[in-house]
Amino acid sequence: MIVTILFRKDNNFFLLGITFSLSTKTSFKKQCLKFFRVRRTIFSIFVSLLRKMTFMKQYSFLTFLLFAFIAGFAQNISVNSTYSQKTVTDESGIVSPIEGVLPGAFSVSATGKVYFSQGNLQYQASFNKWRFAQNQWDIIGNANANISSSYEGWIDLFGWGTSGYDSKYPYLSSTILDDYIKDNIDIAGTEYDWGVYNAISNGGNQAGLWRTLTMEEWKYVFETRNTNSGIRYANACVNGVNGMILLPDDWDTSYYCLNNSNSTGAKYTGNTITASQWIDLERHGAVFLPAAGERIKSLEGPDSNSLPDIDKPDGFSVYLDGVMGFYWSASYCNRISAFGVWFSDSELNPEDWNYRSHGRSVRLVRNAQ
Repeated sequence: MIVTILFRKDNNFFLLGITFSLSTKTSFKKQCLKFFRVRRTIFSIFVSLLRKMTFMKQYSFLTFLLFAFIAGFAQNISVNSTYSQKTVTDESGIVSPIEGVLPGAFSVSATGKVYFSQGNLQYQASFNKWRFAQNQWDIIGNANANISSSYEGWIDLFGWGTSGYDSKYPYLSSTILDDYIKDNIDIAGTEYDWGVYNAISNGGNQAGLWRTLTMEEWKYVFETRNTNSGIRYANACVNGVNGMILLPDDWDTSYYCLNNSNSTGAKYTGNTITASQWIDLERHGAVFLPAAGERIKSLEGPDSNSLPDIDKPDGFSVYLDGVMGFYWSASYCNRISAFGVWFSDSELNPEDWNYRSHGRSVRLVRNAQ
């Protein structure tokens, strides 16, 4: 039997559903379900419509309750938020869940902590839309070679500081280094930072909510911070994708025990984790950085000792996807290059530098409240 009670407070309607179930030789078990808060104006519209229906008199109460539930869902009420324990308070003092954030806190300095986004940053030029990858292991791969201002697909490898500010568009692919940020400045806290300048559609959908770690912060994550488990990172293959796992400060090895932790020479296959297993790791705050490779001009080759891609002499190629991961920091190196992190199954360098024109992954963070 289901009993639904409607009551009003401060010009807002609330719906309380209470379920009673009868078991043999036991009393009724009472369970309180969710409250649904629905604006008065929406109810007024539904009531007006219902009064015009011929069956209003016969089914008025049940129909009214049905529409009330629908209205509650129309207000985008989340009843099963995976990370609902993380909240943010805006300038008006309103507390709300943080969209797109993972639950684990990571120290990035002696006093500062951050939460990572749910996946790598992605961009669609044709609609000028930003989003986070749906899953932490999602990468675009070779399709990044299609980068252009009219490309209708998604890309996830970007030149340094290409937030869109000051004509430094995310689809900027010029190999003329002066086309990128010319000044010797960090992009931290500036409009050149992807998370500062842009609204991420599944990350709160307003500018200024996210940021990029500096080189010193990346180094702190990998080399300095103290964790309850003693584990900071480990190479892994998650759902068939190679990459690196970062564990939060409060990780407990009872959640999952990783092999070859804090090792720069460990094979990805040393920790082979299925998608279903990853659900539990992610629930406890684990972060996965997929080895998405690097987008560069085909004639450049991945490094100075490499041969050009003769099949695409005038285009772009994605090198080393599934083999190496390259992630930008917010820190400049010199006038033509910037710092970042790169890793493979044989090496880790949290203060790597390379040309600003190279397309690399971006993983945004939010400061812990």
